[in-house]
Amino acid sequence: MRPDDPGRCCLPVPKAGRSTRYPWVIRCMGLGIWSPKLTHLQMILIYLYCAEGCFIVCRMVVGDSARCAAGEIDLMEYRTVRLPAEGRWPADVEVWHVAMPPSECDVDRSILDDAEIGRATLFRHSADRVRFMATRGALRSLLGGRLGVQPAEVRFAVGRRGRPELANASRKFSFNVSHSGEHALISISGIRTVGIDVERIDPTLDWKALVDLVCTDREARMLRAESAALQREHFCRCWTAKEALLKALGVGIAEDLRAFEVAPAGNGVQQPVVTGGGVFADAAALRYCWLTDLSGYVGCVAFSGPAGLSIA
Repeated sequence: MRPDDPGRCCLPVPKAGRSTRYPWVIRCMGLGIWSPKLTHLQMILIYLYCAEGCFIVCRMVVGDSARCAAGEIDLMEYRTVRLPAEGRWPADVEVWHVAMPPSECDVDRSILDDAEIGRATLFRHSADRVRFMATRGALRSLLGGRLGVQPAEVRFAVGRRGRPELANASRKFSFNVSHSGEHALISISGIRTVGIDVERIDPTLDWKALVDLVCTDREARMLRAESAALQREHFCRCWTAKEALLKALGVGIAEDLRAFEVAPAGNGVQQPVVTGGGVFADAAALRYCWLTDLSGYVGCVAFSGPAGLSIA
C-alpha cells in the first residue's frame, strides 16, 4: 500500500514502558498489524474491521470509567473507524467516526500544540475537554498519515474566512471535525472542500423556540407538516445540514442559518437552495448528505465539486 494511500494511517510508536504493557494496543497500517500481545480472537476482529474498509487508526485499549479513574488509560486509547460511503457521498470524501473515551480519562496532551491545549482549558467540564482533545488527536493522526509525519508534527494555520487549514504541507487537504456526546466525526478530502456536523437528538431540547432562528419560512412549514414523532429529528437534520454547509464555506453559524434552505425529509445527496447573497452564494456549489450511522444522533457531511478546494 502506497504511503499516500487513504487507507494507510501513520501512527506514533508507543512510548517505551507505557502503551506496550496493554494487551489491546495495536497499530494498523493498511492490513499490517503491529501489537505486543494480540489473541487470535482480537486478530480476527481487527481483520474484519480492515476487510470492511474500517481502519483502526489510534492506539486503542478496551477500558471503562474505573480504569480511567485509576489512571490506567491515556491519550490515544479510543477507536477511529472510517464510515463506508456506499454511494451516499463521493468516495474521495472520507468520513471518520471517533468513539469518545470516558470523561474520567486524564488525556495525554503530548501530540497537541499549545493553541489546542489552550482551547481545551476553556471548557468547564472534563467531558468536553476530553472530547475536544480526543478529536484533535484523531485528526492529527489521520492527517499525519497522509503527510508522512508524526501527529505532533502536523501544523495548522488559519485560512480564508478563518477556516483551519494545513500550514506548509506537501499536500493540500480540506478537513473538518465535529463532536457531540459520545461521538465525533471527521471529514477529509484531497480534492473537495468539506464540512461536517453531528448533534445528539436531545429529547429535552425546546426546538420550537429555535425554529425562527434556524429555519426559513418554508422549512418551518415543512416541519410543522411532519408527524410529531419526526419533527424533532427533522429539526436536528435542518440544523446539522446548515452547520455542515456553513463550515464548508468557512463561516460560523452566527452568520445566518436562514441564508439557504435544506430539505429535512430528503434522502441521498441534496443541494441547498440559496436565499442569501454575498458569501452564501457559494453554497450553491455545495452538496450535503445526512449520516444515519449513529443511533440517537444526526450527522451531515457537506462537500463541494471535485475542484472545490478553492471555496474556503
